[in-house]
Amino acid sequence: MGIDIKYVCDRCKHSQDTDEQMWWVSLHINNKMHTGSYGAAAKPEHSKLWCRKCTDHFHLTPQPLEKRDLTIPPTFEIVLENLISDMVANALDNQ
Repeated sequence: MGIDIKYVCDRCKHSQDTDEQMWWVSLHINNKMHTGSYGAAAKPEHSKLWCRKCTDHFHLTPQPLEKRDLTIPPTFEIVLENLISDMVANALDNQ
């Protein structure tokens, strides 16, 4: 008989057997004027354990580069040019 450890999300109560994709969430602030920084999670009870779904919901977990949308939106000129081209094409088709 062994010890069973369950990791439970403090926000949504999701539980699992491993700590994989479980994240400690706490507040930490830093001021350039002071040499030290201040963490609100000085005690373990000030940190919360959240699952990946909860941290993703609040955009707290970094996304891998492969999943990021790195496409550059079209410029106004390109959008306008495409619009005029479509209008001209429709006008020619209706003649």
